[in-house]
Amino acid sequence: MKRIYVTMLILSLVNISGVAAQMDTTTPVNADTIVPSNFDINPDFQLMRMGLMTDSSDVIKGGGKYTLYGDIPNDDTAYNKRWSLWYPLAGGIVESILLNLTDELVLNYSWSKVNYYSWKRNLNAGPIWGNGWWWDEGRFGNGYLLHPITGAADFNFARASGYNFWASAPFVLVQSYAWKIFGENGKPERNSVIVTTLGGIGLGELLYRISSNILDDRTTGTERFWRETLAFLADPARGVTRMLQGKTWRTTDREVYQKEPLTVGLMAGVRELNNGVNIGTGTVNPTINLQLDYGDPFEDKSRKPFDLFKVRAECNFGVGRKIVDNLVGYGILTGTNRQYGTDLDVLYGLFLGYDYWDNNEFELGTQSVTAGIMTRWDLSKNNNLYTKLHFGIVPFAANSTVFTPDTSQFRDYDYCYGLQSQFETTLNLGHYISFTIADYVYYLHTFNAPEPDSIAALGELVSHDVQYPVNGNNLTDIFRPNITVTITGNLRITFEQMVYYTLDTSPDFPTIHRKQTQQRVFLTYNIKDYHKGERPDNAAKKTTN
Repeated sequence: MKRIYVTMLILSLVNISGVAAQMDTTTPVNADTIVPSNFDINPDFQLMRMGLMTDSSDVIKGGGKYTLYGDIPNDDTAYNKRWSLWYPLAGGIVESILLNLTDELVLNYSWSKVNYYSWKRNLNAGPIWGNGWWWDEGRFGNGYLLHPITGAADFNFARASGYNFWASAPFVLVQSYAWKIFGENGKPERNSVIVTTLGGIGLGELLYRISSNILDDRTTGTERFWRETLAFLADPARGVTRMLQGKTWRTTDREVYQKEPLTVGLMAGVRELNNGVNIGTGTVNPTINLQLDYGDPFEDKSRKPFDLFKVRAECNFGVGRKIVDNLVGYGILTGTNRQYGTDLDVLYGLFLGYDYWDNNEFELGTQSVTAGIMTRWDLSKNNNLYTKLHFGIVPFAANSTVFTPDTSQFRDYDYCYGLQSQFETTLNLGHYISFTIADYVYYLHTFNAPEPDSIAALGELVSHDVQYPVNGNNLTDIFRPNITVTITGNLRITFEQMVYYTLDTSPDFPTIHRKQTQQRVFLTYNIKDYHKGERPDNAAKKTTN
């Protein structure tokens, strides 16, 4: 985290007048349907949002000017030109230099004291799969949470410089590799490059999309100030890039960023963590949650990476160091929509997933690529059934190796690969009550366990709590049913149960299985709430067909 914010603070003090002079001053082309005076969509699109108008020559799958919601389907290239590749590379380099100086001069970390000899040694380490690299023995949160955050900054230096999703991805790999060679003096760690790259790409695009929904270059004054501030906090790398490119104070007469419907769920309540499955035997602590639902899965459109994503983050308090309990989400890479009859809408897609679980019972982190299907079945005018099923591969993961994860600074987890699936179904009964069943299943094979003292290389951190050697297998199932009831408007109350089950097998050790339960109750306030699987024109569709 400090890698991002230290960079942003210092770069924001840079004289940007010379760079701002290079900004594109292309005269806008034909005016769109945005009315600059009140920043509202035209009446036709208002009717479309209400489902009273179902067709428009400007709304064409894959090639129209606007989406069903009246937004442009792509960033406007007239106002978002692609800058030289040296621009995002320079942003990552400056970021890394500032981070290294902070680690060495302020935090006094020994591994940050780099010099010519450490650079030469690491450059001679060879490819990341060779013997010159090793598997990190650091703690779980640093490897699987902080590394994706730094990778997201590298991604968005490129994304904010006019590069699309696929063109921005290589910048994360280059910068994460360069950091291991030039930013640290120890033996380079291959897992850091993998996690930073895969996690940084997904998180980076998510933050870019959120900041686009916040930004509006047509605004001025106080509204513009707060939009720019919030967008900067959501995506600092983009915020600094906007300042350097002069976009922070540029005004336009049209919307220039792609936007999709976004529902923000704010949740707060209490959680009981039981000893095993015995309710009332554990601890009770406060919990807060944030859920983001971006995009309409059932809008018939040409799909691009992350024009649909969902993420849920949960923090618990009074539990020691492991405050961030879980962060799970996915974003679409590509997909296609179909409608069967008048009542069944379907999305077939390929998804990039990121799952992070870290508490005093277990640690589990996966980065996945899954194929999936999402459906909405209209049961009646106001009731529907939403279902999601994803299944795919986990090219890289980390999983607990001890009965209860420790809180030391050393590795207590295995590196793994395998398979995972996610299933979720929600029955919406009007706007009043919904029943949800969610299930996460992971089947992982260990290929690298923490190294014991007897084989660890000199100077390498070790774990003294090795559970399994490299031939262990793990099956983990996380089951989360809940009931949500509307209190008034967008305020709801949710009762949720979570069951965690794991089965560890190895030919060298007895089979081990563990089971643990949690209960949660929390209030939820949704902003721009479309409910799960429901679109704004749902009721109108039933009356017009």
